[in-house]
Amino acid sequence: MDQPVSVPPISASPSATPAPPKKSYKWLIISIIAFLLASASVFGYKYYQVKQQVAQPQASPAISPSPSVAAVIAPDDPFAGWLTYTNSVHHLSFKYPDTWQIDKTSDSEAINAALTLTKADAKIKMNFKMDGIGGQGETLAGKPFILDGHNLYRYEAENTYSNTQIIGITDQLTDSLGFFKINNATYSLALNYPSSYFQTPYGATLVEEFILILSTFKFLGTDTGACQPTFPVETNAQEMTASQNYALECTLKKTAVDCLSVDIYNRQTKDFSQPDGEPDCRWTNSL
Repeated sequence: MDQPVSVPPISASPSATPAPPKKSYKWLIISIIAFLLASASVFGYKYYQVKQQVAQPQASPAISPSPSVAAVIAPDDPFAGWLTYTNSVHHLSFKYPDTWQIDKTSDSEAINAALTLTKADAKIKMNFKMDGIGGQGETLAGKPFILDGHNLYRYEAENTYSNTQIIGITDQLTDSLGFFKINNATYSLALNYPSSYFQTPYGATLVEEFILILSTFKFLGTDTGACQPTFPVETNAQEMTASQNYALECTLKKTAVDCLSVDIYNRQTKDFSQPDGEPDCRWTNSL
């Protein structure tokens, strides 16, 4: 009879406690790496942009030529701002800069009338309808000069007694007294300035201004004609206006000298507030 197999008793072993799961940092590390890569990419792109701007200088904006440079500049008026002198006794007029002071104390005398323009220690002396002239003539150095259409001479001399330079007008260079005649009247026009200014820029300026003054010289004569207003005048006003009164003032003048003496309009303020030293009427000779 078979012997029963004895099976050793199985001792019950205590049940094992499961180990807690381990924490995983894999996705955290991946996120950090991705953030660093993105930041590096952005920084690299910005750095590239800055480098490109430094390497390639910006083009300067094109400057279009100024119209005032491209256009032809009109020459300045050498007589702008000059004053006008008119002598109704001796029928002449001229313009002069306001930097010269005028003395008209004796300019209306019937004979030996005198007028002086002064600028510091320089003087322009003018004499009209001179009488009783005497003295010994001399030969002067000069050259032809046209004064209001009259062929004369411009002479230069030195007065060693007064130590002055003289620039004047005469009708002859030989046996000359430094005067000239027009329409049987004798005149003297001369600039006097210290010899220390001779051949200096200031002396040259004095001579230039004197010549410009002479270029405006007019012998007005007594020709018949009409005096007319220079500026427009309204004609539909029911009452006498300032401009109509100005026009009447012009038309009442019967000589060229009186016509050019009217000065009641101011060009700067464009009204009749005060004179500006410029004639406001024009004289038209009859045909």
